[in-house]
Amino acid sequence: MCPIIFEYGVFRVSGYWFLTVMALLAAWFYLFIANVRLRERTLPLYHLISLFAICIISILVGSTLVGFFVNLPGLIEDWAHYSQSPGLIIEKAFSSRVFYGGSIMMILGHWWYTRHYELDGETVIELFVPATALFMFIARIGCFMGGCCYGVEVPWGVVFPEGSLAPAGLPLFPSQLAESAGHLLLFFLFLSVKNKLRKKPICCFSIWALTQSCALSWNFSAATLPAASGLACRPASGSALYFC
Repeated sequence: MCPIIFEYGVFRVSGYWFLTVMALLAAWFYLFIANVRLRERTLPLYHLISLFAICIISILVGSTLVGFFVNLPGLIEDWAHYSQSPGLIIEKAFSSRVFYGGSIMMILGHWWYTRHYELDGETVIELFVPATALFMFIARIGCFMGGCCYGVEVPWGVVFPEGSLAPAGLPLFPSQLAESAGHLLLFFLFLSVKNKLRKKPICCFSIWALTQSCALSWNFSAATLPAASGLACRPASGSALYFC
């Protein structure tokens, strides 16, 4: 755990944002190389860049919007306190981000773009499933370094230091690392079967499995949506991909 990995005066680089940027670079590098290797099915570069931009914007906007609705009950409950300052309202309302919001918005964005420009949906899926898994593998390590998305208290858990987003001094389940390992497994699993099973249901099942990998860490998590909400989102997001 290392909330701040570099500090010089007022300039700080957090472990969370550093690894998020590294995850984006790794995902783009994979997309570029994998797209070139598709040869006759290669997507034009401008379409690949556009789809990648949709991923980034969707994750930021979608996760923030769902985070807003997650924080809304607490904001209403303690309105007397937060109403004293507009800054407090904004800080509370947009202080959390929820992965499912970004995931669902990304799926909808890719679905619209693929249909609008008449791209091969299977090619888009084949490129972005492992790229997303690779991104999440690295990004969740960033979550661990920052202390967000921590798990419930367990006797054998990880103790986060002062300055982390997680409560300091408590042994907490490392849900971030559990999900990171799940995404890495799915990344290699998809690479091992994609050339043998080029069928849309298989690709869609792989993305559904990608979202399912959140199950273990989310059920242990104390800082995200309740497990019931997550279980409702995962099958829905996976089923929507069948129509790409």
